[in-house]
Amino acid sequence: MSRSSGFEEVSERTQSTRMKRSGGSTVDLVCKISSIVNNCSGRNELSERIQDSLLETLSYHDAKIFFSDEIIYYVDSSSQIVNHSYDYSPTEHLPACARDFLKSDKLLSIDSACKEHDCPLKSSKLENEHRFSFKLETEEKTYGVLCVNTLEHLAMDSEEFQLLKWISSEIAYALKRIEREDYLKTAKGELQKSKKSLRNLFNENLAVMIVLDPETRRFVNANDAALNFYGWDKETLLSKRIEDVNTLPAETLAEEMKKAFNREKIKFDFKHRLADVSVRDVEAFSKRVEIDGHDRILSIIHDVTDRKVAERKLQRTVGELKKITLTVINALEVTMNLRDPYTAGHQARVTALAMAIAERLSLDEERLDALRFASIIHDVGKIKVPSEILNKPGKLNRLEFAMIKEHPLVGRNLFTEVDFKVPISEIIYQHHERF
Repeated sequence: MSRSSGFEEVSERTQSTRMKRSGGSTVDLVCKISSIVNNCSGRNELSERIQDSLLETLSYHDAKIFFSDEIIYYVDSSSQIVNHSYDYSPTEHLPACARDFLKSDKLLSIDSACKEHDCPLKSSKLENEHRFSFKLETEEKTYGVLCVNTLEHLAMDSEEFQLLKWISSEIAYALKRIEREDYLKTAKGELQKSKKSLRNLFNENLAVMIVLDPETRRFVNANDAALNFYGWDKETLLSKRIEDVNTLPAETLAEEMKKAFNREKIKFDFKHRLADVSVRDVEAFSKRVEIDGHDRILSIIHDVTDRKVAERKLQRTVGELKKITLTVINALEVTMNLRDPYTAGHQARVTALAMAIAERLSLDEERLDALRFASIIHDVGKIKVPSEILNKPGKLNRLEFAMIKEHPLVGRNLFTEVDFKVPISEIIYQHHERF
């Protein structure tokens, strides 16, 4: 038989097969495939419906879709997939013939149908049976392969080829859509879990936590600890504005909220009014956060009333101790005045000069007090020197001057055991650097 007569025979068989199909079968298939690829929500559903449609509408012996993620990739030491390194062992889901095709650089192939016993595609066992293989591929990824077993005369038909090529392209983009939707669904699920965890962390936290709208200054949310602290139910508290709770003037409070919103300041000291009208000292740690697409101010509130009361009590105690200390020092000064009027005037002048210098240096209150005390009593060691020597009108002899020179040491010894929190005894001892 001549070559031309062979092609004529194939053409006649192809035409005969087409005539056996219903007139609109190809159009129906295109419509059906378009509907499937646009509406299927999972790849297994997509695969089964595509396969059923191909077998119902066209004269194929079998058709299957194999997915590339059934391939076991080998990974090198740098965690990179080694190109063209596969496990060639066939599995229930991916036969060796499909693996070999996916491994190759071909986008499609037309070969004799696979006759291996483990190949999941049904074969007619006829010598003229062929297989179409099309990679299901987009610009970014290869998803798998569509394999169709058909007779030789259909495998050689260009129209059949173009139809299957179009179907493969549609399947690939449907798989891309499903993959993206699965990813978004998973991401949405993880996001919902994360939001639920954050809500639980907020609601069940033992710290008082409130959320404010920076524009209206209204309460947007409050956890259980906040409801217990303020004494209102949630509905009542969320109907209030922060100025209903905070005792600051509205303008001052607005400025503080602006600092929190702009992240210029985080820690604030406020007084908050509770449902029972009592006022509590609080420390608020506030920061701008985004919640459900809106800017909010999240504040963590610490009740520091008891600490503030203790601090004020301690400050009063410290103040009283300062008064007692100053009284004792003044008593010493009076004693010095009685024994040596010159020394008393001298200490007063030194104190005035030392305080003027200290204020110019902007020393803190603790150092100012220490300097004041040391200045008033820096010559207290002269209490050991006989008044006759202190008030002697003439020149002192060597022994008398030696006694005068001892007064810094005597003064230090008098206050060595007194805890002023600052080294007053050393100031007294060192005020005569040339002795």
